Amino acid sequence: MRLQQPAPFEPGHTVEVRLALPDASAAHARSVLRLPARLDTDEEERAVELVFINPPDAARAALHQYVVDRLGLSGSVRGS
Repeated sequence: MRLQQPAPFEPGHTVEVRLALPDASAAHARSVLRLPARLDTDEEERAVELVFINPPDAARAALHQYVVDRLGLSGSVRGS
């Protein structure tokens, strides 16, 4: 996940990301996703990207569905 602006954390560290998807399905609407992620850097060594570390299948599916819905993609598109 690309960040809009650099994060005020040291690159390379693991952080816990907590997020709620605004268009979450009823199955995920009451929960907040809590995912470990690593902060990756750009060419200027600023923490500008989160890389999720082994997200659970349910979180991966919820994030995938959110992206599909937001971008208006076909529901048959599969995430990796």
